[in-house]
Amino acid sequence: MKNKASNKVVAAWLFCCCVAIFFMVIIGGLTRLTDSGLSIVKWEPLSGAVPPLTKADWQGYFEAYKHTSQYLLMNKDMSLEQFQGIFWLEYLHRLIARLFGTILLLPMIYFGIRRYFDRKKFVKLIPIIIVALLEPVVGWYMVKSGFVARTSVSQYMLMFHLGVAFLLYALIYWYALDIKFGNIYARCSKEKLAKISLGLVGLVYFMVLLGALMAGTHAGFTYNTFPLMDGRLVPNGLYIMQPWWVNHFENIPLIQFQHRLVAIILALTVFWFAYRLVRIDYNNMVIAIPLVLCMVLQVALGISTLYSFGSYADYNAGNFAYNKILYLPVIVAALHQVNALILFTIILRAAHKLVKEDAPHKIDMLV
Repeated sequence: MKNKASNKVVAAWLFCCCVAIFFMVIIGGLTRLTDSGLSIVKWEPLSGAVPPLTKADWQGYFEAYKHTSQYLLMNKDMSLEQFQGIFWLEYLHRLIARLFGTILLLPMIYFGIRRYFDRKKFVKLIPIIIVALLEPVVGWYMVKSGFVARTSVSQYMLMFHLGVAFLLYALIYWYALDIKFGNIYARCSKEKLAKISLGLVGLVYFMVLLGALMAGTHAGFTYNTFPLMDGRLVPNGLYIMQPWWVNHFENIPLIQFQHRLVAIILALTVFWFAYRLVRIDYNNMVIAIPLVLCMVLQVALGISTLYSFGSYADYNAGNFAYNKILYLPVIVAALHQVNALILFTIILRAAHKLVKEDAPHKIDMLV
């Protein structure tokens, strides 16, 4: 791939893959927030692309769902029409996943045949291929975790699934930036701020994983004030479970407290990082301003999510996806997750600029 036109085509393909993942995250968040993710109890990678077309087909899917714990414990009075309400969100989530696979695979084969990739550039695709194959497998095991003895999926599997999605997004987006800016073989900068930028990427990623734990344990339904939790900055009962490490994954007070604590650390770090970006080069305002605004919005959405779910008394009162999706708490929580991916994108862009694009220059003097 020696000409700029080919580079643009490949970069555009990779950015399209990122857009597909972006929509997968949106729909995935809505399926979780509306308890729709357990509606399809079979993994049918190919045949599942065709939705139920007859009443008999619908009844078959509904009968299969009736064997899940979610139906038996929560939705025993559900009608077929109400089942369809939760079915379509999960179906759409899987359909977009299939679309992503198609967008990723077919152009890759075409570019390979046309020799757009040399050996070194193809090697860069291998981690993307591996993670892309891992994501649907993790997603299915996540869904399976909710079929028996619980009414929602395991928070561990939800964290794993969302973490793999964000990792896949990062790999593709970073490679797209490499192609777009022509620095795929550039030596990585060892300047201090470049290293810090990569650490900030990791911190946002860690924050996303903590958010998945919040969602998987429904921790947002408790302690719906900020900054205090039950009238205290540090709530009681943080380490009441044994062994101690289980508290970080299963104990509601600690799950929410650690999410808040890391959010504060992240926000302060982002503000400092944006300031340093502008100190290096005033032209970095184009990245620094969106970064700060996105971080402020993320904090506001997080606090709003807590307060809105505190008054969401009818969350499990017989309402299903087709009307839950319009509830303000669901909308705010979905925006909180989507904005996390936008924040992740902006920081990835800043890190790539520092690590790969900018020649070493007076950065270490400013840190």
